[in-house]
Amino acid sequence: MKNLFSLLVLVLMSSIFTSCMKESLVFNEENVIETPPTINEQARINAREDVEITPADFDITLTSTTLAAGQHYEAGMVTTGIYSDPKTNEHFYTVYMDLSGTDWVAGTTHIYAGAGGYDALPLNGGGSMAPGQFPYGSGEIAIGDILADMEAGVYDQTIVYMIPLDELVNAGSGENCFTTLIHAEVYQIEGEVGNPNNPLSVAGSETAWQSGTPLNGGNGQNKKDKKNGNGNGGGNWAMYNTVCL
Repeated sequence: MKNLFSLLVLVLMSSIFTSCMKESLVFNEENVIETPPTINEQARINAREDVEITPADFDITLTSTTLAAGQHYEAGMVTTGIYSDPKTNEHFYTVYMDLSGTDWVAGTTHIYAGAGGYDALPLNGGGSMAPGQFPYGSGEIAIGDILADMEAGVYDQTIVYMIPLDELVNAGSGENCFTTLIHAEVYQIEGEVGNPNNPLSVAGSETAWQSGTPLNGGNGQNKKDKKNGNGNGGGNWAMYNTVCL
């Protein structure tokens, strides 16, 4: 009975958490837009070879910057833009994260896109950015699953998010700017696929952000510098971009 009660509580908590997550969109095998798996399902957007949208398909390119890992590494590129579905003419804010050609892979990802500027950003009690509270995300993705996909030859180092544009801007209101933060947990991989003498393994892991304007410019030691946006970007080094249509 105790185990049954614990299971019911876990299911209820998972259901509540999932209901709080907004839906981004991806393409399925028939190239039809659908909602992605829930956070409790296999939310592996970045391992889907059937996602065929690339920045070349964007109507407008908004940003194209590096994916900065641990402040000292470039783990890939992040390109964002507006994509219009030719079947429905619905417009999407689209994030294309590309780690191809690097020895980095992305696990769990979080996307924030919304109006309201700094005051609307999800911060924890200490005033630091809280990616787990971002409205769009992949759900937890274990590095073991990524390594297994790499060994099986089915891992794709690109991630695509499609967010309905009408969730971010209010047409006709004159408010056509919104703030974006793109976060990922990234892993540096060493070893070779299919080589038992040099198997795939994790050489290191980092927090990564799309490059942009530092939310806190200080070095984590001087509160005045952080407030004024001076310093080397240390401490809470989350970065954001503001896009206007």
